[in-house]
Amino acid sequence: MEQLVEQARLPRLQSDNYYSFVDGGKVCRIAVDAQRRTEICEGKLAIVRYRGFHEVVPAEAAQRIRERDESALIVRDEYKETAPEDNPYKDFVVPDDLTW
Repeated sequence: MEQLVEQARLPRLQSDNYYSFVDGGKVCRIAVDAQRRTEICEGKLAIVRYRGFHEVVPAEAAQRIRERDESALIVRDEYKETAPEDNPYKDFVVPDDLTW
């Protein structure tokens, strides 16, 4: 698994924007730019735990890492285009600057 993470991880970014996620009951964050945030949300990238840190890897590598160590995979979102038809908030627009 270590070799997979070493080869697949993306370079760390220096940014004032962060992607927040939960790992073991703690809220953690990782520096992202707009493109990386979108790719994480769409499931094209995933966050894995590696040597006490968090790394961003492509989804294909995340799947292989999960096969070897399920607990290493932290975030792997699956993008869903459709919203439930009975959603009472379907007419409300999400602000562009909303980040969590």
